[in-house]
Amino acid sequence: MTTVRHQPFIESLARLEPDTLEWRSLLSGLLVLRLADTVREQGRSLVDADWAGVYSIRETVNSVNEGDPVRGVLSRLLDELGSPDYNTRDFATGLLSYGRALDYAGKWNLAADVFGTAAEFSPPRVDPRVAVEALSALGAAARRAGDWEQSSAGYASASHIAETVGDFAGMLRVQVGMANTHAARGNFPAAEEILTRVVAEASASHLEDVAAVALHTRASVAHGRGKYADAVRLGYEALKLTTNANSRDGILADIAACFQELGMRESARDAHLIVAATSQDQWVRWQATLNLMELASTDGMQEAFDSYASELAGASLSPNWRAYFYLYLGQGHERFGRYELAVENLTLAVGYAAEHQIHRVTIDAEQALSAMAAGERKRARAEKYVEPSYSGEVNEVALAISEMRRTAFAQ
Repeated sequence: MTTVRHQPFIESLARLEPDTLEWRSLLSGLLVLRLADTVREQGRSLVDADWAGVYSIRETVNSVNEGDPVRGVLSRLLDELGSPDYNTRDFATGLLSYGRALDYAGKWNLAADVFGTAAEFSPPRVDPRVAVEALSALGAAARRAGDWEQSSAGYASASHIAETVGDFAGMLRVQVGMANTHAARGNFPAAEEILTRVVAEASASHLEDVAAVALHTRASVAHGRGKYADAVRLGYEALKLTTNANSRDGILADIAACFQELGMRESARDAHLIVAATSQDQWVRWQATLNLMELASTDGMQEAFDSYASELAGASLSPNWRAYFYLYLGQGHERFGRYELAVENLTLAVGYAAEHQIHRVTIDAEQALSAMAAGERKRARAEKYVEPSYSGEVNEVALAISEMRRTAFAQ
């Protein structure tokens, strides 16, 4: 049976209403990928010969919502294809950025397709490091999508290439991916055994970034097992080692989530404030601000809630975060006794989330509306929130994060 290239994109587009924001974003990605396939088969001269077709693709990309991070990534990919200095290695690196944006948005089957395409553009003979990175990312995205066979194949290929060329760091990163697979299947002891070994070997070889990735994954495993204090400690160890800005933002967000599970909302607020103030990515800053808005709502901080809501109202949020914005805005208005505004925004959340198939928001907003209709209305806490105190390392991490927040805002 003939396999259709980029089938996940075609299937996803078929499920969407034409000309919606999400539809335009996916269509743009598919068009760029198809152009790239043609260039790989026929050569870059095609871009100059079919300038009208390339112009049409660029116009489609320009129609993508400015708040969608893939817009800039796709524009850069088009620039790369049209450059006289075009080479497959640099283009594969750009594809990795596109795949990560899709992966971050939870579109794992699409991300897996893009990572697989990146591996095709940079086989081991072109750049084994990029090949290992692409195939490892393919393994991770396929795992999140529940495609265990594709995930296993991706990791196996990445491991083989890394071992063949003597890429020790790459080999360790692949092992972290395999540990994630064990964790996803509920085999936490096997995951922790692999990760503990990777941390030790990476540390002995002075591969701090690899050790940071493994520690962050250990923190995620601890979070999955409900060991939130351990997750905070491990996450902070990873934070101290990482030099990657995007990884730093992700670690801080995960630490904040663990603080919230422990009831330490002030510490969670500190972590989100750091990301909102210092992240290099506008989209990540908006996401942190959205989390701060929800915390302000829960803790009865009406002035802060209104400030965050005002900041986000005009932001070019992605469809996913726009849906959550309406949900949190409605919930906040309800807690502050603004019931008409609450109903208005929860209704917006239902419609917007349904349009973009963000089912969790649809369910939560509908439940909130039903509860309000039945006379059940949430109110913000009347009493002042008191942060719970933890002894030992959790408290030390909370103090360190608080100091990081003060430093960030002093600059």
